[in-house]
Amino acid sequence: MQSATLKSPADDSRAELDAMRDWLVGYHALRQKLIRALRPMGLTPEAWLILEAVAERARSGCELGPMLGMQKGTLSRWLTRLDAAGLLTHLYETGSRRRKAVNLTEAGQRQRQSARERLYDALAPAGRPMTDAEREAVTALIARFAAMSPRRAARSTATGPPDPHNRR
Repeated sequence: MQSATLKSPADDSRAELDAMRDWLVGYHALRQKLIRALRPMGLTPEAWLILEAVAERARSGCELGPMLGMQKGTLSRWLTRLDAAGLLTHLYETGSRRRKAVNLTEAGQRQRQSARERLYDALAPAGRPMTDAEREAVTALIARFAAMSPRRAARSTATGPPDPHNRR
């Protein structure tokens, strides 16, 4: 008679750690591809993400921080840098001394489009595009790993990897 093998909580924890390790290895490989593709344009992955977020939906620094999982000070430095490069503007909204409106300039729109084309070319050799189901599964997994950090979960609902410039 064969005995059934019972899974212990430690087995589940080990599987979770293995999955997290595999995700991190993939994340770092992807980040290196992003860096190599964006560097000739003078962009970093963080700068590209900010351009994408501003173009897609964010209209203020207050919206951008939680969306990208960036601390206020880190985001402010990025916005100042991108403003100085002529890629976006971040000016105080009319009647507000705290809230800044963020918009892409024409140069920022062109740079974003060029970056998207470069990234598509850089990532195309990875094989076929992800299906909607695969994309949803990856997004859910990233959100789950991000939620494992109590500090991050309390501070933001962002679903991307942590901000590498945040030393807290």
